[in-house]
Amino acid sequence: DTERWSKIKKDMYAVLTDKTEGDAALLVKNDQRDGLMSYMRLNKWFTETSGQGLASRRNAIMRPNKCKKEEEIFMAVEAWEDELKELCRIAGKEIMEEELKKSALKVICCGKIEEWVDLKEESLSYEDIRNEVMQYAMKKRTELKKTTTTTGMDVDM
Repeated sequence: DTERWSKIKKDMYAVLTDKTEGDAALLVKNDQRDGLMSYMRLNKWFTETSGQGLASRRNAIMRPNKCKKEEEIFMAVEAWEDELKELCRIAGKEIMEEELKKSALKVICCGKIEEWVDLKEESLSYEDIRNEVMQYAMKKRTELKKTTTTTGMDVDM
């Protein structure tokens, strides 16, 4: 059984290296000459860069998850912006205008900072709102990491 799978993988590798070119050919190549691995890498890449994969990723960018706690906001915004940058890179252009970015940022936020964003989103730029949100979120993360000893002294954890 193992020998049979090994032969199938090698045969798949031979076909894929013969039939692909450009970026696809680079994705297919691997030292183990494993056609199944090559196929999985190729499929992942095409799904991410095709209409179907991009559409679902774009949808997720437009409707980010709301944080449950203020200390989660910093990492959530970072992850959301990383995904937005990647989608812009793939598309070769900006895919989200300023007003939509502000709306998405407000969706991610919770608590007092969400209320603040709601008040300021009409008058401030995305970058200004983002900077305030990130500063507040970092403060909340830092507060969470601190604990008080029995003597009342702050200790960073």
